[in-house]
Order: sequence, then C-alpha cells, then structure tokens
Amino acid sequence: MVLDKFRRILKMGLQNTVPILEYRKILMTNHLAMFCLMSAFAMGFFSLLLPFNSQAYVCFAGGSLYSFVFLFNNNGRYRTAGIWFILLSILIVLSLSAVSILEGRPSGAENIFLAVMAVPLLLLDGREKNYGYWIIFLMLVAVKMTRYDYLGLTYNAEFALSILNLLFAAWFLFLILNFFKRILLKAVEKTNVHEKTLYSLLDNVPVFMALVDVNGTYKIANLHYSEMFGVDKNEIIGKRRDKVLPQNILDNHKMYFQRVMEGESVSFLEKNEMPDGRTIISRGKYVPIKDSNGFVESISIYVDDVSELVEAEESLRRANETKDKLFSIIAHDIRSPLNLFQSILNVSDGELISKDEFFGYQKELKGRLESLSGRLDELLDWARMQMGGINAYPSEVDINEVIKGNADLFQTLIKKKNIDFSTKLHCEVDGWMDENHLQVAIRNLLHNALKFTDAGGQVILETSQDDDSVLVEIMDTGAGMTQETVDSILKQEIQKSEIGTSGETGTGLGLSLSLGLLRKNECIVAVDSEPGKGTTFRIWIPKSDINDPVLSD
Repeated sequence: MVLDKFRRILKMGLQNTVPILEYRKILMTNHLAMFCLMSAFAMGFFSLLLPFNSQAYVCFAGGSLYSFVFLFNNNGRYRTAGIWFILLSILIVLSLSAVSILEGRPSGAENIFLAVMAVPLLLLDGREKNYGYWIIFLMLVAVKMTRYDYLGLTYNAEFALSILNLLFAAWFLFLILNFFKRILLKAVEKTNVHEKTLYSLLDNVPVFMALVDVNGTYKIANLHYSEMFGVDKNEIIGKRRDKVLPQNILDNHKMYFQRVMEGESVSFLEKNEMPDGRTIISRGKYVPIKDSNGFVESISIYVDDVSELVEAEESLRRANETKDKLFSIIAHDIRSPLNLFQSILNVSDGELISKDEFFGYQKELKGRLESLSGRLDELLDWARMQMGGINAYPSEVDINEVIKGNADLFQTLIKKKNIDFSTKLHCEVDGWMDENHLQVAIRNLLHNALKFTDAGGQVILETSQDDDSVLVEIMDTGAGMTQETVDSILKQEIQKSEIGTSGETGTGLGLSLSLGLLRKNECIVAVDSEPGKGTTFRIWIPKSDINDPVLSD
C-alpha cells in the first residue's frame, strides 16, 4: 500500500502528458525531487546527531519545499516545477555553504553545486540550459572565493589550480551531458516516428482499440475509439474511464473490468446507446497484460461495431422465415384447389358421370380456379414488390368510388355472415395515387375485416379529409390482433394464413402486399387493434389538389 502511494507520487503530472520527451522530463523531475527530499531529511538527521543544528534546520526546511515540485507537476505547471527545483537546490546549497563558512567548518558544501549544474542541462532547453549551467558554476567559484576571504586565506597557485580543475571538470561534464542529451533526443525522435507509425496503423484499423492501466487511465486509444465516445484523441490519453465512457457502459462493464483485473480475458456482445444517440451492437474483448511477476499492469480493449453484421443475420433469418411461410402457402393453400382436378381426372374411363354432376363439378372448379388465379396473382405481385419491380404511377383517383366498387364485390359474403356493413363517405376531393394499387389495398383490407368478423358483427368504411390528405378508415368488430402481430404487419412481414370465422382461407400475403403498395404511393398507415375487440386500419392518402400541378395552379 505504501509502495503504491510512493509510485503515484513519482507519477504526478504524467496522466495529462502526451509527448514522450515531456513525459521523461516530468518523470525525471519527480525522481530528482524525491531523491533530494529524502537526502535532505537524511542529512538533517545526521546533522542533528553531530550536532550541527543550523545545517539540520536548512536541510529540513529545504527538503520540505521540494514537495511543491509534485504539486506543480500535478497541476500541469511543468516548467514552473523544473525552475522551482533548480532555484530551490541553488538556495539550499548556498545556505549550507553560508552556514559552514560562518561556523568556520571546511565542509565543502559548495561542491554540491557540481551535481546541481547538471539539472539545467537535463530539464531546460536552448540557451537557458547553457546559461543556467555556467551561472551555477560561477556561483560555485564565488562561494569558494568567499570562503577564502572569510577565513583570511591568500589566493595562491594552489587555489588557482583548484579552480582550473573545477573548470576542467565542469567543461567535461558539460560536454558529456550535452552528448548524452543529443543521443536521448535522437532516440526520442525515433520513438516519435515509431509512435506515429503505430498510431497510423491503429487509426486505420476498423476496430475500436484502447489500452488502460489498472486504475482505468487511458494510455493508448485509436481514432475510432475516441470518435465513438466523442472525445478528441489527444485529450483521451491520461483520462480515466469514468470521465470518457457513458454511465450505462460503465455499469454494464464493471463486472468485466473486475474479472480482467483478476487475469481473465473477457469477451462480450451487447447493444449499447452511444453519446451521439446511436444504438450499436458491439462485440469486444478485454485482455490483461501482465508483468514479469504475473500481476496485471494494463488492459487492452478491442471493440468492433457488428450492427450491420447482426442486421444482416437478422435479415437472413427473416428471409428464411419468409421462405418457409411461402412454401407453407404453396403446399397448403395453392395446392388445395388442384386436388379437385386430380379427382376428376382420376375418374376411370368406365365410370360415367351425369350431366348434373358435371355441372356441379364445373361450378366448383370455376370457383376454385378463380381463387387459385387470385392467389397466384397476389403471390407474383408480392414477389415483384420485394424485388423492386412494382412502380407507382399516381394520378387523380375517386376514393369514394373505389370503396363502393370493392364493397359490391363482397355483398355475397356480407349477406352470408349477416354483417352490419356501412360506408360513411364524407370525402369530397380526389386522392393522388396509383388507382390499381388503391384497388388492391382496399380489397385486401376489406376482405380481411369481413373474414375475421363473426356473423352479426359490424364493419364500417369511412372517408374524411384534412388540409393535406384523405383519410380512409376500415373498422371492424372482429377477432382483433395482439400488438406483436400489429408490429409484424407494419413491418410488412408475411402473416401466417389463418382461417376466417366462416372458414374463409387466404395466403397471408395480402396485408404485406397492401402496405407495400400504399407506402410506394407515399401513404401513411396506422393500425389499432385489441384481441376480441376488433381492428381499425387508417390510411392517409395524399390529396390530388396538392400533388397535381394543374390543380394546384
């Protein structure tokens, strides 16, 4: 626990850093500050034991002031932290030297300047580092001269030689450190090139990728990942997951993160709402990265948007269901009328049928042929619509007349079931759509209403109008439908062929075909239904006086 806190102190300020050179400078400043802080306190304790109280007080006071380096770095004031460290180190060495001179002790505290001289070369750039280095060297010489003056010593050849040796050592250190820094900068440049190449590869991979440490702080994130959560790629580095991810994803992935911290790779497939309002289906994986001791030190994250793939799979599933339904229609409904043909053709040559029996067969054959022809036409029209082979050619159409004509077609069924059928035609304008499409839609919807209405029930066709459209309502008191069935109808899915209340049959394609034709004519369709309480279809058809250029003039 103590070691973890110590490491966090040494990494203060690193969470907001992107350039690797800046990263190294901050890390070096923190380590130097920690070393100087601990050394100052250690020297202070030894000074108390000797006892050199004045020197101890300087060490304790100066050492405690190094803590400001961490505070500056943590607040992003990196340059201030470096300058504070240099000035504070100079001040401490000057204070220690002054104490030793005043107390008459030849401690040589000013020699610590040799170590302090290296700091500007490492933390500063340009001329500042050179000026800082040689200014500190001159301070070293000045302090040595002050010591000589205070002790009343004379400047002789030995003193001159010691200064010359210091100059040689300073010049040698200057060259070595500058050479080392140039090598370091070249290495950093190569690292930056490699980093740019890596990010170029990562940003062009069509997968969301990121790397976080054990605290959930981002170390790497590619362009797709940052765009997915609406955060700039340069800003996401150093942020914690709870500052980037939406709360719903954080909650869903809390268990995943705990498991991967225990060393387990975790895969997931889920639907999530993103910050921009989109809903995507994501498939991803958390992979732990372990150190040499087997402890998890970071976690790589891979996420792929598989919405299109899942949608394609769902479309394929629906296509397979549609195929099964079509085969069912062909097998049970269309094939059924052919059985009568087979019965007649199977009559042997030796058997004779009477004229009355023949006319009976003829009447039933005619009815079944008409039914078979209608269902084949319906099936072919539906297939053409699915392949985009049906186009709408809108024109003026008298909606009231279309309704009256289709109502006449079902008078036999209406009378047979004793249905209370009525039309309330309040519309006084024409609609604007393909008349053949309207005929098919009204015929199918009206037949559907009559088919599922019990004997003695009620069916009403009503028209009205508003500023932009003509409203057609087909209302019945029949069996009704569940909301699931209504949603399926609105999606134009094929319905399972159901037997009507008086044994009426169908293909199950009528509703899907009707809604498809209506939508091709820019009509709006709504369905209200409840099991046992009937169904209402509402169709809003564009008005002709708005769409016809001649009428609108």
